[in-house]
Amino acid sequence: MASITYHVEAHWDPEAGVWVATSADVPGLATEAETIEDLTDRLRTVIPELLEANGNGGIVEWLLACPEKDFFVPIESDSTDTL
Repeated sequence: MASITYHVEAHWDPEAGVWVATSADVPGLATEAETIEDLTDRLRTVIPELLEANGNGGIVEWLLACPEKDFFVPIESDSTDTL
């Protein structure tokens, strides 16, 4: 599969005390975390799920096949999951 680049913008929100990530390339992406490391971990899960929800399932399979083991992981959904 050809290389695909998704741009994610992350910025520090001093009022809330969290890192916030959004992306015009990933519709619906708006997430936050207290540390950049936690934000990165969250993005590895949320991005594939959003792409699949937006009808880009083939891309999700490609992301989950990332050579770095477990870089992207699927969300195991149940009624308590939230994004």
